[in-house]
Amino acid sequence: MIIEDEATLKRVYYYRDKNKLILTPENPEFEPLVYINEELDTIKILGKAVYFMSAL
Repeated sequence: MIIEDEATLKRVYYYRDKNKLILTPENPEFEPLVYINEELDTIKILGKAVYFMSAL
C-alpha cells in the first residue's frame, strides 16, 4: 500500500456498510489509520502479504 508516496504494510479491515477502511499496523506504537467515504478514493492496495518469517 502507498500512502503519500510511502510504502507501508498494514492489516486491512473494510466495513462496506459504513464505507470505512481501517489500516492497523503491527507495531503498537503507531495508531490505526481510518479512512471514510471520499477518503477511500486516495487508497491503493498494491498486494497482499501471504507469509511471515521471523528469526527465533
